[in-house]
Amino acid sequence: MRFPLFVKILLALLLVVVPIYLVSFFLYQSGIQIVRERLFEAEAQQARIGLQNLEQEVARVQAVMLRFTDNYPLRKLALESTINLGWDNVEAIRTLQESLYLLSVMSPLVDESSVWLPYLGRTITPFEVLPRPAKNPVYAPIPDLVNETRGFSLQLSYPVNHETSGLQFLVNTLFSGEKLQNYLEALVRFPGSVASLIHGPQERVYSSKGVAENPSMAIFLKNTVRNSRLYQSRQVIQDKMYLVTQIKAKKSDLRILLITPEEQILGPLTSLSAWFLFLTVLTLALVTVFAFWLTSSIERPLKALIEGLTKVELGDLKVNLFTTRRDEFGFLYRHFDQMVASLDTTMTRLVEQEILVQQAELKQLQYQINPHFLYNSIYHMYRMARADDFECIADYALHLGSYFEFITRGGSNTVTLGEEAIHTRNYCEIQRIRFAGRIEPEIAQPSTQSAKILVPRLILQPLLENAYNHGLANSRSGGLLRLNFEDSKDFVVISVEDNGEELADTTLETLQTRLAEADEGRTTTFSGIVNIHRRLTLQFGYASALRLSRSSLGGLKVCFQIPVPKGGI
Repeated sequence: MRFPLFVKILLALLLVVVPIYLVSFFLYQSGIQIVRERLFEAEAQQARIGLQNLEQEVARVQAVMLRFTDNYPLRKLALESTINLGWDNVEAIRTLQESLYLLSVMSPLVDESSVWLPYLGRTITPFEVLPRPAKNPVYAPIPDLVNETRGFSLQLSYPVNHETSGLQFLVNTLFSGEKLQNYLEALVRFPGSVASLIHGPQERVYSSKGVAENPSMAIFLKNTVRNSRLYQSRQVIQDKMYLVTQIKAKKSDLRILLITPEEQILGPLTSLSAWFLFLTVLTLALVTVFAFWLTSSIERPLKALIEGLTKVELGDLKVNLFTTRRDEFGFLYRHFDQMVASLDTTMTRLVEQEILVQQAELKQLQYQINPHFLYNSIYHMYRMARADDFECIADYALHLGSYFEFITRGGSNTVTLGEEAIHTRNYCEIQRIRFAGRIEPEIAQPSTQSAKILVPRLILQPLLENAYNHGLANSRSGGLLRLNFEDSKDFVVISVEDNGEELADTTLETLQTRLAEADEGRTTTFSGIVNIHRRLTLQFGYASALRLSRSSLGGLKVCFQIPVPKGGI
C-alpha cells in the first residue's frame, strides 16, 4: 500500500514528537498527582488547625472554671440557705458576677456563664440573680462538654464527692451554636464547601451555612457522621465530586468534618490541564502545518518535474520548466530542460527524415496507380471508332479526359472527399460504357460536410477498379458494385462491396495477410488494395486502415474510416 508523501512526512514527525510528548505527559501527570496530594493535605491541615484552635479555647475555659473551686466567697455563699443581703454576701455576689463576666468574654465562642446554687435555688449570671435551676445538669468533677439546645456547654460540679456530701454549686459555660457556626464558616475556604463540628456519642452536629442551603449535603452529612474512622476520601454528592476530610480530637469527643468541591480545590490544576490540552492540540497543528509545508516544498517542484516528464512521454518536446531555484531541484530542472531541448532537436531531424521518406513513398505509390487504366481505355476507344459509335466515343472521351486530368494533376497530394467521389464517378461511367449490361455501379455521394474533408488522392477509384478486375471479372450479367458513405460523430465510414462469386475464403485470408505484412513492413510490393491501405495508414494512422470481409452481397467488402477534423471542417 502506497502512502502519499504528506502522510509519510507526518508519520515521521509524529514518530519524533510522540515519544517526547508521552514522556512530558507522564511527568505532567506525576506533577499533577503530587500537587493534588499537597492540596488534599492542605485541606486536612485546615481542618486539623481548626480543631486544635477549638480545643485550645475549650481548654482555656476549663482552666478558668477550675479556679472557681478555690473561690472561698463562692463556697461560703453556696452554703447559705437564704440570701442574706448583708454586706458580705452582696460583695461575694458582685465578685462572683465579675468572675463570670470575665469567663464569658474570654473566648469569642462563649455565649454566657452562670453558677447554680442548689441550696439557695438560685442561678447567678454576670448581671442577674435568677430563681431558676440549671437545665439538664451534669455533675462533673472537672469541666466537661455537654450538648444543649443552643450549643454545648462546659459544666463543673463542686465538691467532687457531692454524691455523699451534697452538691454546693455547679458552674456552666455555654458555647453558642451560632458562634460555633460562625467559627466553622471561617474554616471554609472555597465556595460550595461545608464545615461541620460533631460532638459526643449522640453525634450532635453544628455546621456552616452551606448545609441549610443544600438538602443533599444535609442527607450526606447525616450518613457520614456515623463513620468516625473516616479520614479523607472522595465522594459523589448530587453528581459532583467532593473531598471529605474528617479530623478527630485526641483529648475529647470533638470531630471536624470538611466537605469541599474537588473542582474548587483543583481549579488551578483544571486550568493547567486545559492549557496542556491546548498545547497538545497546538503541537499537533504545528506538526501538521510543518509537514504540509515540508511536503509542499518537496512535492510541488517534484510534481512540476513529473508533469514535464508526462508531457514529454505524450510527445510534447517543447516543455521548459524555467526555474531560478538554486537548490537540488533547480539543478534537476536545468538539466531536464537541456535534455528535452536535445531530444527535441534529435526528434525534429528524425521526423523530417521520416516525412521525406513518406513523401517519396507516397509519390511512388501514386505513380504505380497511373498506368493501369491507360492502355485498356485507348483500346476501347479504338473499338468504338471501328464500330462508328461516335456518340459513345464523345461521352467516353469526356469522362476519360476528366479521369486523366485528375490523376495527372500536379501540386498537392491531397484532395477533398467530394473531388475524390467525382473522380470515382467518372471512372464508373467509363466502366459502365465498357461493361454495358454486365455490371451496374451504385455510386453514392458524400454529405455536404463530409465532402470538404481532405483525403489522399486516388483512394476510392482503385478499390472499384479492383472489383472490376477481380471480383466481377467473370460476371456476364447482373453484376453489382456499390460505393457508400456513412457519417458518424468522429468519422466518415466508406465501404465498397460487390456481388462477385469469385471470392474464396482462402483468397480473403491471403488479402488480409498482405495487409498485415504491409503494416509490419515485411513487404516491398505495393499494388491494388495494399497501396490504398498503406496510404491511409501513413496519412491518418492505423485507425483508418482497410478492413476486409465478405459482403452481404456475396463478394468482397472493403471498409475504412476517415477521421473528422477536431476543429470542424
